Amino acid sequence: MPKILMNARRSSAQESAGRLRAVHEQGVEQARARMQAADAGVRREDLLRIPMPDPGLPAGRIVLDTLDPVAGRVHLAGSARVRVAGPNGSGKTTLLRRLLDDDDDEVVHVPWALLPQDLRIEHPDRSVVDEIRAVRPEADPEQVHAHAARMLFTGEAGFRALGDLSGGERLRAALAARLFARPVPQLLVLDEPTNNLDLDGVEVLADALAQWRGALVLVSHDDAFCERVGVDDVITLA
Repeated sequence: MPKILMNARRSSAQESAGRLRAVHEQGVEQARARMQAADAGVRREDLLRIPMPDPGLPAGRIVLDTLDPVAGRVHLAGSARVRVAGPNGSGKTTLLRRLLDDDDDEVVHVPWALLPQDLRIEHPDRSVVDEIRAVRPEADPEQVHAHAARMLFTGEAGFRALGDLSGGERLRAALAARLFARPVPQLLVLDEPTNNLDLDGVEVLADALAQWRGALVLVSHDDAFCERVGVDDVITLA
């Protein structure tokens, strides 16, 4: 075979090998990118899940029972889930105040926790873990940090000041502190919790409340959110 032809074939083979190698490397990079994207999706899904504690509420336990002058008979037993609906100014928040009247322990029969619309921060310089620890000062520091991590405040996030948190993070920190109490609340009362949440925050909270095994009173104007949480009954105020 003439030398010039051999050189031409050798050059062509090298170019073909180079092209194949480039295609292969591109395929590997694309596969790696898909794997990383899938892994990130799984990690994000895991991180956006809040494991709610089991309040140990018996199925037939009376949680709340009263005859309200506006809403009528309000009766919750076991893990009942009630939505309070109505236009602005209809008295939804006022109803909650009547139901949770501290001077009348004949209305609410179990430990309860309230997350109001206006989450006022009394100590803006206090960290998330310090806010949780304040509920149970005797708790082991490892318990405090583990609880903060379960509520998605992992690593350095647990040391962030409350005043630096977003609306959704403040709500999560407040929920974390309330659920760290002993005994664990068996009734959660939330007043328009989605007002200051972004879409991710709404999804996180909805999924958390959907798995909550205690009783729930939820004031919300968000139909989709309430449907995702799951409610058994609706109290509608005019």
